[in-house]
Amino acid sequence: MIASFSSIEKSLSHYVPNTSWVRITVVLVFLFLLVGLELLLLNLAGRANHDYGLWINESGRQRMWSQRILRYLAQDVQGIPGSKEAGRLSIRSMQEQYESLISKKDSFPESVKRLYFEQPGGADELVNRLWIESEKVFSSDSPNPAILKDILREVDQKTLAKLDSIVATFQKEAETEIRQLVLTQIGLKCFTILT
Repeated sequence: MIASFSSIEKSLSHYVPNTSWVRITVVLVFLFLLVGLELLLLNLAGRANHDYGLWINESGRQRMWSQRILRYLAQDVQGIPGSKEAGRLSIRSMQEQYESLISKKDSFPESVKRLYFEQPGGADELVNRLWIESEKVFSSDSPNPAILKDILREVDQKTLAKLDSIVATFQKEAETEIRQLVLTQIGLKCFTILT
């Protein structure tokens, strides 16, 4: 036997005498769900903003360390005291910071991963080459200016350009992700207003 809607309503009215409370409860549950979704979207936007901010900052520091190493290389070739030690310290600092950044690579957008690890000429390859070649100059008692010229040309034309490209790509990806979350949030608000 199939029960009709009115018979179900009558049987429910025995347990819930006033159906307006049921409607109010359903509306309240729906509103709580929408508020929960809103809070989730805000949390996701905040987390994305935080993550991208850190990655952009750390990527920008890689460029700064590269420039600092170049400065100490030039000073070393000129025979300025303390430049070897300062240059080696800059290499170690860049390496530590780079390892910290790369340890998060699984979270990077694919476009950034390609810039770091594409072969040949990815940032990973270029910064490692910078460290190796710079260490050779700092280890030499009489550094060869021609080697410095080669390093400068390589770093200036390729490494710094690649590091700039990484920062710009992180910024673009961050803007895209935040924009998508904001649009979803706006859609959710419109849906709430319409219902």
